Amino acid sequence: MLTFETDDLVHPRQLEYSSEFRAYLFGRPRLFYGDEELCLETNRKKCIHILLWFLLNPQKPCSADQFVEVLWPDVDPLRALGRFDVNVHALKRILQPGLRPHESSRFIRHHANRAHHR
Repeated sequence: MLTFETDDLVHPRQLEYSSEFRAYLFGRPRLFYGDEELCLETNRKKCIHILLWFLLNPQKPCSADQFVEVLWPDVDPLRALGRFDVNVHALKRILQPGLRPHESSRFIRHHANRAHHR
């Protein structure tokens, strides 16, 4: 006979709602910080594509060149890299609206030619 303590079990919904961030990817992507839904309605759609890549590839670094190649294949590489930087900046602002200029993001680190999230 198998027995287990039900006091040790936590309902998945309880774990979900106790997380600092929650992301829902079915339908329109939605991101919550605590109970607050973060605004993903931006004119920088590529910013949301970068966010989705990070959510689907946790802890996996990716080079800026790889993002540029996929997101801006027909744009001059230097201009495309500039667009990437602008979109990463916008993503940092979505994740941390109070981020001050030159302050490091808690979630996205930008190293030479790689960006990854914590």
